[in-house]
Amino acid sequence: MKHKFLFLILLFELQAQTIIHGGNVNGLWTIDNSPYLVQGEITILSEDELVIEPGVRVEFDQHACLNINGEIKAVGTEQDSIKFTESQTSGPWSVS
Repeated sequence: MKHKFLFLILLFELQAQTIIHGGNVNGLWTIDNSPYLVQGEITILSEDELVIEPGVRVEFDQHACLNINGEIKAVGTEQDSIKFTESQTSGPWSVS
């Protein structure tokens, strides 16, 4: 039993994570690379598109932000919603 519990902890720790430091973003954010940890200011340019798959979690650090000048398609489902949340490592933030 002890070995099964350790295996589950290791499996959880090996979960994929994609770090987005900042800059321009586009393309496809997939469930396989979720969660996406946004650590800076990111921008979708006017000629670009960002598609976010159902089930993806996007976590923002305290001073991170998303500027949308282009197009974003983030359509979840009842079973696989898309979540935009505060990063577990950041402190309280204010919204302006």
